[in-house]
Amino acid sequence: MISAPPISWAARGATAVRLDTYLVEQGLVATRSKAVHLIKSGSVAVNGAVATKRSQEVGDRDRVELLEAFSYVGRGGYKLEGFARAVGLDCSGKRVLDVGCSTGGFADFFLQNGAFSVVAVDVAADIIDRRLLADPRLRFLGGVDARDAGALRGRLGDATFDLISVDVSNVSLGEVLPGLAPLLAPGGLIVALFKPPYEGGRGRVDEAGAEALAARFESSLAGAFEVVARGLSGLRGGAKGTGTREVFYLLRPR
Repeated sequence: MISAPPISWAARGATAVRLDTYLVEQGLVATRSKAVHLIKSGSVAVNGAVATKRSQEVGDRDRVELLEAFSYVGRGGYKLEGFARAVGLDCSGKRVLDVGCSTGGFADFFLQNGAFSVVAVDVAADIIDRRLLADPRLRFLGGVDARDAGALRGRLGDATFDLISVDVSNVSLGEVLPGLAPLLAPGGLIVALFKPPYEGGRGRVDEAGAEALAARFESSLAGAFEVVARGLSGLRGGAKGTGTREVFYLLRPR
């Protein structure tokens, strides 16, 4: 466990504020969503007691402690970690393509678990956490729409990958997966995160609807991919972790 020394709010002489806001203002985390994650995971203590509510107010006599540092630059790292551990996914020495990298949660997980190299791709031109750019094993390609297989191949050249991860928003996996299969090296695998709201009309989906969408997705894979493993994400979707339960798939091209 990584611990931060206790921080006294009295040093600032400030009035009471929300705990999640405090963590950001102190520079202990980069965003409120990360602060919320730490609080929900029991990693923040106030006056020696583990905090359970992000709305808890802290004032000039409170002592706030970060009991454990944020392990990854984004929530995606925690999502992937749970699935990878459950299915025994080995990243060591692998050449990885991370499609829809966002801030880099997946990429961070791969790098921390021994990947030989990671090429992180996103449609946004400047989104990945800058701390990851300091790792010589990582290459970031911004402004790339993964639905355009030709453009993606143009940026990647002749490179092939042992492992491809896919975590895309606002589009369906069905629009992305066909163009990724040719980028796999022999024996390569795809880790895809299925997000029901983006597969069923971009609206909120209840649990029954999510299961139906997942079943339909699996049927659509039959001719092109083998489902090697399937598992629910340990965290729900959405920035606040209150959205629909997402599903991981480990796929092998047929």
